[in-house]
Amino acid sequence: MKRHTLLSILLLQLLLITIRSYVNPVQGLYDAPDPGVFRDVDGTYYAAVTGGTGNLKFPIYKSKNMTSWVQVSSALL
Repeated sequence: MKRHTLLSILLLQLLLITIRSYVNPVQGLYDAPDPGVFRDVDGTYYAAVTGGTGNLKFPIYKSKNMTSWVQVSSALL
């Protein structure tokens, strides 16, 4: 009985870890090497990367929680 309870607890913990996990969007960005991230005084995070495609070189991304990023500008147009 103890073994069954322990197995149930371990499976529940694994499920909770899976639910809380996320994919790092900065790592998942296409052609986005060498990210540099800083936090503004209002708590907004900005990331600049050294890559880019097309006419947008050195894209700049913005996030409030460091998991959801939106491209807001480019350092070089």
